[in-house]
Amino acid sequence: MFWLTLTLGVLVYPTYQAALIFYIASTISGNTLSREECYKLSVKPWLPLMLLTVISTGAVMAGLMLFILPALFVMARLAFSEFYCVLNNKNPIASFSASWEATKEKQWVIFGGGMAIFFVSVAPLWGLDKLASLMGINNPVIAFILGTLETLFMVPLTIFGYRVFTLNQSALNK
Repeated sequence: MFWLTLTLGVLVYPTYQAALIFYIASTISGNTLSREECYKLSVKPWLPLMLLTVISTGAVMAGLMLFILPALFVMARLAFSEFYCVLNNKNPIASFSASWEATKEKQWVIFGGGMAIFFVSVAPLWGLDKLASLMGINNPVIAFILGTLETLFMVPLTIFGYRVFTLNQSALNK
């Protein structure tokens, strides 16, 4: 079951995330795209975003091997990588590098904001999942519902990251 979930996640996440990024970018620019248009646009960056996801996950896992704080630092530094990949058509390595460079001055803003959003939205779901597990409730329906809610509650992290990204871009353009 783990491998099926992992495989589906790797296949579906890039499509969903690219569509979300296109939607957020279009809405903030004032030219809101339809859901269908966003998903059509998400096909082109699917492979680079999937590869970027694999590379970024590997970097975060390497950070986890050094304990939790380095992994969170790596996550903050890679916060812009998906935006570079999807919106600027950069390849995975270029997106990784551009994000690492661009977040140098904003890493603590991203880290603090990300942690605040995480603890308000996602951490309670993990608590519910742990509580269900401790109570011996291993129902796949409950796991699916909690997983779906977790995915929905991760959207504010993407919105926050995009807002910091656009502010950073406009500061660089001045």
